[in-house]
Amino acid sequence: MTGVLTMMAPAANVSDGKLDVIRVGALTRSGLVGQFPRIFTGHHVDHPLVETKLAARVDFVEDHVQPCMIDGEIIELAPRSLEVLPSVLRVIA
Repeated sequence: MTGVLTMMAPAANVSDGKLDVIRVGALTRSGLVGQFPRIFTGHHVDHPLVETKLAARVDFVEDHVQPCMIDGEIIELAPRSLEVLPSVLRVIA
């Protein structure tokens, strides 16, 4: 889906120093299919099984390799934690 903008974390603020964590509870297959189009407008976060939180750091309990999408590329990672490092990346536009 090249060129399609999703609004996975519609309230995200790139300058707040926090990770926007979006967690989806157990949806049925038909429930997922019904909610998927709402990702493109950001309205999926209104569903009762979708939880949004801000975090400075996220620690993973299990240490196993899993596919992760980073900047549109799927790579295999075994993450232990994620955290924001403010002002580490300089972006010139």
